[in-house]
Amino acid sequence: MYFFKGSLIDVQPFADQRKVVRYFLDKEASAVTKADVIEPEHPLFIQPTTGVIVGKDFYYLANSPSCYG
Repeated sequence: MYFFKGSLIDVQPFADQRKVVRYFLDKEASAVTKADVIEPEHPLFIQPTTGVIVGKDFYYLANSPSCYG
């Protein structure tokens, strides 16, 4: 998970629900108030994993080499 402007960005690599989600937090950062799917199950996803925030953009690996054995 990645903390970004009062929210968390999560790359979910699970076989039946590969997606990238942003969870918005309350002012105390103790509860999720809203969730937005940034990238739903994309047909090119094999094993989405690690990401990085650069400025206002989030980049992630859609197909991690580790999933190829």
